[in-house]
This record gives sequence, structure tokens and C-alpha cells, in this order.
Amino acid sequence: GNPEPQHPEPQHRNPSTRNRNPSTGTPAPGTPAPEPQQPEPDLVLGQKEKAPAVQQFSSSADRGEDSLAAIRKQLEQQDRKLLAEAYELIIEGQQAELAGKNGVARIFYRQAANRCQGELQKQLLRHCEQLKQQASKE
Repeated sequence: GNPEPQHPEPQHRNPSTRNRNPSTGTPAPGTPAPEPQQPEPDLVLGQKEKAPAVQQFSSSADRGEDSLAAIRKQLEQQDRKLLAEAYELIIEGQQAELAGKNGVARIFYRQAANRCQGELQKQLLRHCEQLKQQASKE
């Protein structure tokens, strides 16, 4: 005969499931909570003017840098999303303009201008004025 093993097998082989409630798969009480997810950028559109919420953790330089980087990244994603929306509206405006619907085109261009900044915004607003002047001549 084979001798009995001296060390019985542990019940839990996978350490990641050891602290989980088997019925729900959620962490058992006393285990650290997972890090909270970053909010989706589209949930906070239009709130750039507001100051960021007061941070709840201690003000160590490392955490401050991390949170600033996260805020910058989120704002960059918002800007990219707004610019993509602006380009879609510009395309809609161009299609309306080609169809001879200058009033509709002006609405799309104005909406696009509200989603961008700088030279592109100025060009869109100038084009809206040109379309308006063309409409008054007709």
C-alpha cells in the first residue's frame, strides 16, 4: 500500500475565490473593496466650469499628482468626444447646405461651434453669418 499523504489538500486552491461569498460572487465582509471605476466621460459633460469635488483622501503629493493626471485625462477624453460630435454636426450641416436648406445648416453649424474652440469655432460662426446674409438677399 501507498502511505496516506501527511498534509491534507487545502479546500481552496484558488486564492482569488477564497474571500468571496460562493452564492453571490461578491467579496466577503472584511475583504478590501475594489478600486472605484472612473465615471464615464459622457456622464459629466457640460460640468467643466465647476470645481472638482474635494478629494476625500489625505493630501500626499503622490496622490495629488495621480488625481490631477486622472482629471486631465478625463477632460482630454471629454474634449475628444466633443470634437467628434462637432465634426458629425459639421457633416450634417454640409449635407443640409448642399440640399439647399441653409437655415437647417446654420443650426447644425452653430451646434458644432458650441462643441469646439479656437479657429474652428470662429470659422463655423463666420460661415453661419454668411449663410444668414445669403438668406436675407434671397
